[in-house]
Amino acid sequence: MEKTKIEALFIYDEDVKKADKSVTDEELQAEKVIYYYPAETDEQVKVTHTSTMEGVSAFLSQFSRSHMEHIITKENLIVINKWYKHVFVTIVVKNVYKNEKMELLMCKLLHSVLENFISTFTLLHGHIRTFLKYKKNKTAGETTSREGSTQNGFNVERLFGQSSSPPPCLFLCHLAMEGVTQIHLSSSVGLTIW
Repeated sequence: MEKTKIEALFIYDEDVKKADKSVTDEELQAEKVIYYYPAETDEQVKVTHTSTMEGVSAFLSQFSRSHMEHIITKENLIVINKWYKHVFVTIVVKNVYKNEKMELLMCKLLHSVLENFISTFTLLHGHIRTFLKYKKNKTAGETTSREGSTQNGFNVERLFGQSSSPPPCLFLCHLAMEGVTQIHLSSSVGLTIW
C-alpha cells in the first residue's frame, strides 16, 4: 500500500444555533468547528470544509434516515463518523488508489481509525459532551480560569486551545495511518493500536 497522507481531520457540531441576532452566518459556521487538524489551516478553509459536510449531510438526509459514511472523489477520500448527537468527526485523505475496491477498503479502514480515535479520546479525556457543555457555557459568558477548565480530568484549554501540538489521540491516529501497529512504552509494556 502506498503512503496515505491525512489532509484534514476535523470535528464539528451541527447543533450550534444563533444565540444572538448580531452573530453573522460566518461566525456561526466558525463556532461549529470544534477541532481542526492541521491547526495552521486558514479559518475560511476550516469553515468551508465543515459547511460542505453539513450541507451534503442535510441534502442526503432528505432521501435517507441514515447519515453518509464516506465520499470518494478523484482527489480525496472523505470519511464521516457520527460521534454524539449532532457531532461528527471527519477525516480527509489523498486518494492515491484510483481503484474502486481499494478505495472502499481504505474507507472501511478509515472508519476503523475514526472509531479508534473516538474510543481513545473518550478513554483519555472523557466523553465529548463534557467539552460541549463547557463550550456552551463559555460562549454564554460564564468565566473560567485559564489554567483550570478541567472537568472530569478533561483539560479543554490543553486539548483544543491554540496549541501547535495535536492531542495524544490524534497522535495515535497519525501513527496508525503511518502503518505503526504497536508502540512499546518500555521493555515490558506495549500498546497495540489495531
